[in-house]
Amino acid sequence: MSYSYEEQRAWIFTDEGQRAFTKARDAFLAATSKTGAARAGLIFETCTGDSWRTMALLDRMIELGDLAWVEDGKARAWQHRIVEVSA
Repeated sequence: MSYSYEEQRAWIFTDEGQRAFTKARDAFLAATSKTGAARAGLIFETCTGDSWRTMALLDRMIELGDLAWVEDGKARAWQHRIVEVSA
């Protein structure tokens, strides 16, 4: 079984998920405030717990438009992909 945002997304809307999302969003945006971009794996340094749920938090930030994937034409593992703060 592999990571699927669609399978993890519903958890974000639970009380636990909303608390985790708020904490993760604040921490990730603070960590990227100087550079405007970071490796997706940085989310694992700002959050603890289930890896797939943590990945879903970042994917939700992208879905909301807070962040965007930076495409460089190379296939990379999820944690090595770069995200930038959206304007």
